[in-house]
Amino acid sequence: MELIEKAKKELENAEAGLRELLAEAAKAGDYGAVTTLTRWAKEIASLNGKAPEPARKESATGTKRSKEKSSKAGKRSSKRKGDYPKFYRRRDKLVRVGRSKKKGKKEYRQNVPKEVVMAVTEAIAKAAAEHDLFQAEDFMPVPDPRDGSELPNYHGYAVLKWLVKEGLVEKQGRQGYTTARPGTLLSDVEEHWKSLTRK
Repeated sequence: MELIEKAKKELENAEAGLRELLAEAAKAGDYGAVTTLTRWAKEIASLNGKAPEPARKESATGTKRSKEKSSKAGKRSSKRKGDYPKFYRRRDKLVRVGRSKKKGKKEYRQNVPKEVVMAVTEAIAKAAAEHDLFQAEDFMPVPDPRDGSELPNYHGYAVLKWLVKEGLVEKQGRQGYTTARPGTLLSDVEEHWKSLTRK
């Protein structure tokens, strides 16, 4: 048993070292390393008989119920609203089609250039690497890649809504958002961009 305890101690030290490296990778914006190190840390934690995310263990049941309620509510809401927002691609722009609540439920459109989509995606990936659960304010305002000025927030929200609809980002009720693969989010968005409906 003494050897087992020593082995556990070594695993704890290795996990602590990986956490430090993970913080360095996130700070440097090396999202590939963030993904790899996160996976390794979770595997070591699992070997040591620890839950991968102990901080959330207590509220796991509540979170599950919250997700179920949110999912059911989302389905009902989608049916009522006709699956808004809708997204399609027009040349090099992402077009978001929404329905106004204040103007007789009329449709409106927001156009977001692809370079802006990628800039917002990069900001979201960075926020997701730094926070397990992130809010919109964690990545906005986003600098405009064309002139360095601040992008209007509706651009950020339009891209975020699209990523949620594509399943690349998950909305966790009012708590915020998560993404399982921040390190590959940019390349994943490129693939989803190619499959967007064109009009």
